[in-house]
Amino acid sequence: MQRNLTKGPITVNLLLFALPLMFGNLLQQLYNVADTRVVGRYLGANAFAAAVKIDSFAYMPVQDFGNAFSTYVAQNYGAKEEKRIKGNLDVSADRVVFGGHYWNFLLF
Repeated sequence: MQRNLTKGPITVNLLLFALPLMFGNLLQQLYNVADTRVVGRYLGANAFAAAVKIDSFAYMPVQDFGNAFSTYVAQNYGAKEEKRIKGNLDVSADRVVFGGHYWNFLLF
């Protein structure tokens, strides 16, 4: 479903745009709470500190890649270059799969 966010009431458009983001953030927070509780209770304070530190470090490349990809898609969508978007989806999927294997091999 495509929705034109430049037409209609701004409050409704912003709310409909933000709801999936808020829901995703809520799920992420629930995961973090459960993870914190399990690690803190069963593994101790040192393991908890290490888990918190490595968690932010491990997700940094993923977040950066996601930001770069969404910027590229937004620019090409605005320029009506759907062919470039579809081509980039294939390349991005390959990079995610092979990059994930690379980081997994490097870290573990």
